[in-house]
Amino acid sequence: MGEMMKQEEMETLRELIKDVDTAMLTTVTEEGLVSRPMKTQEVEFDGDLWFFTKKETDKY
Repeated sequence: MGEMMKQEEMETLRELIKDVDTAMLTTVTEEGLVSRPMKTQEVEFDGDLWFFTKKETDKY
């Protein structure tokens, strides 16, 4: 994939998620899919999405 295409895709993703205040993190458990809300933070988007949680949770 060319660098120009990668940059365009990153810009498209940035536009799509810029106004999202809450993201849903979905994991697979023995009972099926479980979704949990995760609060977003205002940071300069570089293509990485970070989620922070306590180690003692099912999300971890």
